[in-house]
Amino acid sequence: MNKKIIRYYIHEQEIIIFQAGFAFLEAGSVRSKNITNILIKNFSELVFGITAYLSFGYAFAFGKGNSIIGLEYFGLATLNLSSYSHAFFQVYRYREFHDFAGSGMVHLSGGIVALVGAIMLGPRIGRFRPNLKVDKPISGHSIPLVALGALILIFGFMAFNGGSKGSITNPGDGVVVARAVLTTLIACCIGGGVVLFIYKLHPDGVWSLTKVITYFLMVSGIAGCCYVIVSKLMVRFKIDDPVDAVAVHFVGGLLGMLLAPIFMDDGLLYGATERASLRMGWNALGVLVLISWNGVAGILIFGILKKLNLFRANPKFEVEGLDIPKHGEPAYPFEAYIEETFEPSTTDVTQSFGLRVLPEVWAQRRKSFPNEPLKTLSIVLDSRVHPNQEQPLPTIG
Repeated sequence: MNKKIIRYYIHEQEIIIFQAGFAFLEAGSVRSKNITNILIKNFSELVFGITAYLSFGYAFAFGKGNSIIGLEYFGLATLNLSSYSHAFFQVYRYREFHDFAGSGMVHLSGGIVALVGAIMLGPRIGRFRPNLKVDKPISGHSIPLVALGALILIFGFMAFNGGSKGSITNPGDGVVVARAVLTTLIACCIGGGVVLFIYKLHPDGVWSLTKVITYFLMVSGIAGCCYVIVSKLMVRFKIDDPVDAVAVHFVGGLLGMLLAPIFMDDGLLYGATERASLRMGWNALGVLVLISWNGVAGILIFGILKKLNLFRANPKFEVEGLDIPKHGEPAYPFEAYIEETFEPSTTDVTQSFGLRVLPEVWAQRRKSFPNEPLKTLSIVLDSRVHPNQEQPLPTIG
C-alpha cells in the first residue's frame, strides 16, 4: 500500500484520542464525587455510539433510499469495500450546502441539544444561590485534568479537521489537508488569546486558564467574543452549563456555518457571485433545519426520560455524589488516602482534624462498606460546596 495512504490512516486513528481528551476534560470539570459516572458516560458514548452508527446510522444517512432517509447498508452490509472510508470520513455537501468538518452536523447540532437539555434538566443543587450577590460557579475538582484533556483534544482536532478531506492520494489533497490543519492551529491560538485578554480586561479580571482552555477548542477571534457573550448570558438566565457546551459548540458551529461562505476562496468576501450567494443561502437554511430538527429531537428524548424519571439523579444522590451509590467505584477510593488507627466517633473526628463532617458522607461510607473496621478512617478532602453554605467545606467520610 502507498506509504502516503498508510500515514494518512494512522493519522486518522488519532481521532479516537478525542474520546480520551473529552474524558479528561469532563472528569476535571466535575466534582470528585462524580468522576466515575462521567467516565462511564464517555466509554458508553464510544461503545454504543459506534455500534449504533455502523448498525443503522450510516444507512439512514448515506444508504440508497428516498430523499428523507436511506434504506440500505445496515450494518455496512452490501457496502463496497472501497467505500468503507466514507463510513468514517464524510464531507457534507449537498448542492451548495457546505460543512467541511462538522460545524453544523457536529457542533451546532450538539450545542442545540445541550441547550435544550440544560433548560429541561435545571441547575445543579447549589449552583445559583440567591443570597450571593456575585455568581460563584461550582468549580471542577482538577484543573490539571482539564488542561490535559484540552491539549489532547487540540491534537485530535488536527486529525479530525485534516481527515475531513476524506482522501489523500488525489492531486491537491495534500494541500487541502495541510491548509485545514494549519487553519485549525491558527484559529485555536487566536481564539484562546482573544478570550484570555477579554477576561483579564474585564473589571476584577484575571488570567483565566479554564476560559482559555475552553476557547482553544473553538475558532477565531470573532467566535471568541461571541463565546464570552453567550457564556455570560447563560449565567444571566440561570441556565447551568458546567462545561460551556452551548457557548462553545452552538456558537462555534453557528459561526462556522455562516462565516465559511463569506471567507472561502470563492466566498462573498471576494465577490458576490451567484454561487457564493447560493452557498450562503443553503448554509443559512441548513442552520435553521439543524436547529429545528435537533431542538425537537432533544425535547422528545429528554421529555421521555423525564417522564420515566430517568433524566435526573434524585437529590440525595446528587448531594452525595453518583460514584458510590450508582457504581460502587469511587474515582478516589477512601482507603487510598490517609489512614489513622483509632476508633472514632463523628465528634472525635471533628475534634481531631478540625474538619466538618457531612453526616450523609459518613453514613454512605458505612452503608457501602459495612464490614470495614471502624479503626480504619480514610480522609477525603472533597471541597465540594454544601447547598446551604457559601464557601466550599472540606469534608471527610
